[in-house]
Amino acid sequence: MGIVDFCVRNPVSVTVGIILAVLFGTIALLRLPVQMIPTVDRPEITVETEYSGAGPLEVEREVTDRLEDRLNAVEGLKQVSSSSIEGRSRVVLKFDWGTNKDIARLGVSEKLDTVRDLPPDVGESRIRAVNTDEESPISWIMVDTERDLNEVWEELKDVIVPQMERVPGVGAVWRFGGRDRHVHVTLDPRAMAARGITVAEVRQAITRENRNVKGGDLSEGKRRHVVRTLGQFEELRHIADVVVRHDVQGPVYVRAVAAVSFGHEDRDFAVRIDGKPALGMGVLRRSGANTMEVMEGVRQTLTRLDERYRDKGIRLKMAYDETDYIHDSIDLVTRNVYFAVTLAVLVLLLFLRSPASIIVVAVAIPVSIVTTFVVLNIAGSSLNVVMLAGLAFATGMVVDNAVVVLENVFRHRDMGKGRARAALDGAREVGGAILASTLTTVAVFVPVLFVRQEAGQLFRDIALAVSVAVALSLVVALTVVPMLSAHILPEQAKERFRRLRAAMSVLDRAGAGFSGMVLGLLAWLQRGAVRRVAVVLFIVGGSVALAWWFAPPLDYLPRGNRNFIFGVVKMPPGFNTDQKEAIIKEIESRVRAIPEIDRMFAVIRLDTPIMGAIVKEPYTDLNGMPGGGDHAPRRRRHSRDPGGVHHPGLALPQARGLHRRQQRGPRRQGGRPAGHPKHRPWPRRTHPRRGGGQLRQLVLRMGQPRDPRAAGP
Repeated sequence: MGIVDFCVRNPVSVTVGIILAVLFGTIALLRLPVQMIPTVDRPEITVETEYSGAGPLEVEREVTDRLEDRLNAVEGLKQVSSSSIEGRSRVVLKFDWGTNKDIARLGVSEKLDTVRDLPPDVGESRIRAVNTDEESPISWIMVDTERDLNEVWEELKDVIVPQMERVPGVGAVWRFGGRDRHVHVTLDPRAMAARGITVAEVRQAITRENRNVKGGDLSEGKRRHVVRTLGQFEELRHIADVVVRHDVQGPVYVRAVAAVSFGHEDRDFAVRIDGKPALGMGVLRRSGANTMEVMEGVRQTLTRLDERYRDKGIRLKMAYDETDYIHDSIDLVTRNVYFAVTLAVLVLLLFLRSPASIIVVAVAIPVSIVTTFVVLNIAGSSLNVVMLAGLAFATGMVVDNAVVVLENVFRHRDMGKGRARAALDGAREVGGAILASTLTTVAVFVPVLFVRQEAGQLFRDIALAVSVAVALSLVVALTVVPMLSAHILPEQAKERFRRLRAAMSVLDRAGAGFSGMVLGLLAWLQRGAVRRVAVVLFIVGGSVALAWWFAPPLDYLPRGNRNFIFGVVKMPPGFNTDQKEAIIKEIESRVRAIPEIDRMFAVIRLDTPIMGAIVKEPYTDLNGMPGGGDHAPRRRRHSRDPGGVHHPGLALPQARGLHRRQQRGPRRQGGRPAGHPKHRPWPRRTHPRRGGGQLRQLVLRMGQPRDPRAAGP
């Protein structure tokens, strides 16, 4: 093989190539964005529409149905599902995998423009086409203050949030807990009835007057003036002076039938931290940004803002930081990679009995692994736990090719050949074998790269990492290993082997005993066919039984320990925000009594309130919690909430005293035939019924907090 001859005869060129490969690999590693898991871009587009003051049934009939009728004609649409809750409609459009979301979003926007029969109070529909990077905040920030929350809300909206959004890599900042300032026109029913004025008349009059009207242009001498009529309200008295109608007694003003005052929007959202009302922010990173760098900028900005507003009675606290868990996860996988490399080197030392072989393998493994980052960077991958797990898995496979070549070189050395000749003949002899072995391994993982579904996006990095690392190990085995073997291995190999064999005679005797035991077992099996069949059945049956007994539970991804307990509190529909907050206060008082809880927060919203708690450091796993370890309760999944995990006795043992009531809201499945003009591909609508009761259900989840704005638990 010409490449082997070139590498053996030109060690300097190969050394320069190794240095360049490691250099570019290190640069690529530093440029890779760091995140928890790979980005998954689902072919889904969500259309959200606000209809303030409307009930679920009105939202469904007047908004959701009409939107679905138009959106059902979007090209490439696979499935439509919708949910209608109080004041909000949410339509989810699912497309085929591989669909260009930009083109699909344009088609959705065009169809929305054709919807003309919506009620006048309906807000503009918002189209969201996000991926996993834009769904889960990387940090939750709580604003703790003794001042009026609505006053601080204006400061948060105008100053704090814009500065947080200027941090490089931040895609958006959610804010929760406050209410925007509104003008309230409080109608007097008796005055309106006495004058025969309806609500619609008052509304039409205010809407009609609250605008500026263009008046064209006017030429006067040498000048040309643009004329317009100013009518937009600037003061409360302007609204009060609006004429609703003219009757026989003269004009009827708004002030005669209503009171005008400043106020705030209706309270439909609340945030609590450690049992006190607060404001909250969720920081989302831009897709492709480095989570570590983004969080470093967020922490610096947060520290600066906290120092600035501390004297004003405003404290900014970071309640959740995803990078803590990312650091722990990446450190764990990295330690496993180091451990795997160390074990591989030690095993080679035990079997080859040559310290020089350690140098060869110690160079071959890092060159293959580090150079892999160049390809990963070109492919647009990120540094995540899935990709690192693939590299840890590939470490043992990477060393295989180097070991095969190195062992064959040793065999030729034992035949009396010189270092250069042994390196050339040894590498040439096994070149075809390791090529076939590498291609079979790559052929297993490469098809994953062409899978478009969610699993393909999730495991693309691990398939790419393993394929590239193994392919590079073939190049290293045919270039670097022969060169090092020809120039590093000692001339008198046999004498050094003898000294090592004398020091490891115990291992030799153990190996000889094991070989004798295997040969004796084989001789015993040759005495009868029944024995061979029985042994085969025993091995196969035992393997299946052990695999079934020790099989882990099925899950989407392993649930790591994030030192975070996430809870969803399901309540009967119809409760207002104040009643929900009263129930949350009761739960908070009981949770805060648990000594293992460090801090907690709660988000009260129109749908299901959510709660989160951070556990103290000594109790960050089940073994540290009272009743944990071997006596910890097993996970029990609820039949109506497959994602919910109950931990009785773990986080909320006192919650059992609360009155629970389960009630299923109606769910209507679409069933129009395919040829029907209003047929929708499997639409699903959900809206809650009215119901009484206290607490329906308490579901605890360990892991990532979800978007508080999303409907549903």
